[in-house]
Amino acid sequence: MSKKEYRSCSTLDMWNYASGEVANSLISNTIFGFAMLFYTDALGLSPMLAGIAMSVAIFWDAITDPLMGHISDNTKSRFGRRHQYMLFGGIGMVLAFFFIWAVPPVFRSSNTSLFWYLVVINIIMRTAYTVFVVPMTALGFEMCQDYTGRTKIQGIKVIFNMIANFCGPGLAWMIFFPKQGVDVKNPANFMRMGTVFAVVSLISIFYLVFITRKYAKDSREMKITGSSAGAFFKDMREIVTDIRAVYVFLFAIVVILGVGLVSGLQMYVYEHFMLLSGSLKTITHGGTMIGCGLGSAFCARFARRFDKKGAVYVGGSITLISGVILTALFVSGIVVPGQTVSIAGFDFPVAMAVFALFGATYWFGNGVMFPVATSMMADISEINQLKTGVNKDGSYSAMYSLSMKISQSLSALIVGAVLTWTGFMTVGELMESGNYAVGFVEGSEMAQGTNAVVGIVAREADHTAVWGFVNGSTNTIESSDTVKGFVQDAGVIQDDDALAGYLTLSDMAPANDALATGLGGNDNLPADAVVSSYIKGANITQTHSTVMKLFVATYIIGPAISIMALILIWLYPVNKKVLEKLRAEAA
Repeated sequence: MSKKEYRSCSTLDMWNYASGEVANSLISNTIFGFAMLFYTDALGLSPMLAGIAMSVAIFWDAITDPLMGHISDNTKSRFGRRHQYMLFGGIGMVLAFFFIWAVPPVFRSSNTSLFWYLVVINIIMRTAYTVFVVPMTALGFEMCQDYTGRTKIQGIKVIFNMIANFCGPGLAWMIFFPKQGVDVKNPANFMRMGTVFAVVSLISIFYLVFITRKYAKDSREMKITGSSAGAFFKDMREIVTDIRAVYVFLFAIVVILGVGLVSGLQMYVYEHFMLLSGSLKTITHGGTMIGCGLGSAFCARFARRFDKKGAVYVGGSITLISGVILTALFVSGIVVPGQTVSIAGFDFPVAMAVFALFGATYWFGNGVMFPVATSMMADISEINQLKTGVNKDGSYSAMYSLSMKISQSLSALIVGAVLTWTGFMTVGELMESGNYAVGFVEGSEMAQGTNAVVGIVAREADHTAVWGFVNGSTNTIESSDTVKGFVQDAGVIQDDDALAGYLTLSDMAPANDALATGLGGNDNLPADAVVSSYIKGANITQTHSTVMKLFVATYIIGPAISIMALILIWLYPVNKKVLEKLRAEAA
């Protein structure tokens, strides 16, 4: 076989194929970025229960991948082996995704019912996701078969993923959650986001199936290994004992574990550590997507220059260094959240800029590693085909997907455990503890200067007063106590002022979250009033210790795991010369 490389599909075909990644990106990245936030902050589910529910669903997704790969590889149909699954699996995936955010009221009545709803609907969604994404990945392996072209097509996929991620979950902060600390408490905002992303995803799936239909080859005469249970286990045993594949599987597990930890926690860092507004969240989160997309654009060049292993080293090193710099700057106090520098009368947000810059370079490194690792799996699948004469792209892509989802499942579980370890508190947990809304809006955009609401209603036997409710107050609200900053545009509380009305009209609580229950319908707040169920769905300010632990876990523990991944890829035995030699021997 000639050593001259050929392009097995055009760049236009690569871009058309990669358009299907829009649906994959909107669904998977939105769930990764917002599902935990939705169930903990908006619906009050404990972080541990939310983490367990997400982990169970991802684990189910993982174990169904090999079965789907085997089914797809052994399908005999005039429509081919991939497209029919991509179509029907994609439709089911979109419908289930919608109901992740459209939680019926009956399931919101308790943590138990909410937990089981989350488990079941995510299992349904993940099953359909497997039916869609495994054949789609295998189709990419089949479309592009040359060594560097495989890296290029996977890089273009990640570019599409990041474009969709930026236009979807990235801009979601500005479009659906513009008010820091407020809009993430309103389930309706998540519902609107889910509806829009579901519609766009469905359009992407229809376009992908239509535009790539020329690659749907009649498979009725293709050589297969068989569809029996014995054939399935034989294929799986062959793949898991392929030492070349094992190195890539282990690499994927380790690197996704670190990345999953960061992607799962960084939304909490935006919200509770950096205290970013909706627009600044969009800029910061969008920067990570641009960084990842740029890394994917450069990955093929790095692979040509340094081969694939060298490209992984470049990406992994950039990721690790970025995490170390972020932690060093913020943990040491050199840079603190909210820090600005006055330039020509303009307060430049230096803390946000530094955070966004190194967050983007962190994801640049990941953008290099992901496409290269996927193209490695395509190389290994080809080596197996050269030896056996049977195309098992679906099974190899499924096992690769299995390794990633095992890691995603573990990372979801770890995210919940880390939030619990940091002392992160949800409103639901706070209500159950009897200490209602401790540190309610301290440091948020709704409290200015010393008007922080520190320790609202630390419930005790003798006093249920609203301590520190307004600047200068004691255990009761006096007529001279100012609420400026806490309740927008208010002056002082008069005897006939309804506190429920103030809260209803303010930015921090929706109209149905008034204090009427706590006040018993009265206009005044007596000294002995019990403020029960204080502001359903409202924000809680986490302690300094909690948010600092959260930051360290995100940008030190996550990147440090990548070191193990670099060690594993060092052992990977395939390069361009090895593949060309095997091709020549098989010719």
